[in-house]
Amino acid sequence: MSPPSLATTASTSILDGKSVLVTGGTGSFGRAFVERALSSRARKVIVFSCDEQKHYEMERHYSDR
Repeated sequence: MSPPSLATTASTSILDGKSVLVTGGTGSFGRAFVERALSSRARKVIVFSCDEQKHYEMERHYSDR
C-alpha cells in the first residue's frame, strides 16, 4: 500500500480568510495551486500571468467561482 499523496493530504486551512495572489498562475504548478486555493475558504484568489491567452482561458474556465 502506497502512502497518500501530498495533493490529497495537504491542508488548505492556511488560506482561510486570506487573499491569495498566485504569480505564474497559468503554468502547471500555478494551475494546480489555483484549483486548491479555489477549493479552500480563501477570501479572494488573484491570478497573475504574462500569458494573456492562458489567462483568458483560465478566467473563462473558472468564471462561475
